[in-house]
Amino acid sequence: MKVVGALSAFLAGAAANVILHHRIFHPLFPDLQYLERGSISGNPPTFRPSSSFTDDLNTFAEALLQLEDSQSSDVLYQVALSHEGDTSQATWDFSSVKAVR
Repeated sequence: MKVVGALSAFLAGAAANVILHHRIFHPLFPDLQYLERGSISGNPPTFRPSSSFTDDLNTFAEALLQLEDSQSSDVLYQVALSHEGDTSQATWDFSSVKAVR
């Protein structure tokens, strides 16, 4: 899994700063943008939550309500890692899990 490898490299000191992003995803609907979840930096690594995290959870709850009529088993919660110098989301490592309500 790419996320585990990226985190392992970071924890070993091979990476500088990593920003965690998250979103709700459904394959049949337009993509929601990734929102910043927080950042990991330093040695030892320290997690600093985003100041907008609480608002993001409200946004996710609203998105889930809008998807209520769809096949809820297809709704995913995605987490992505961006690294210093990343210029495109296409280069981010990410992972998905089923969103459970």
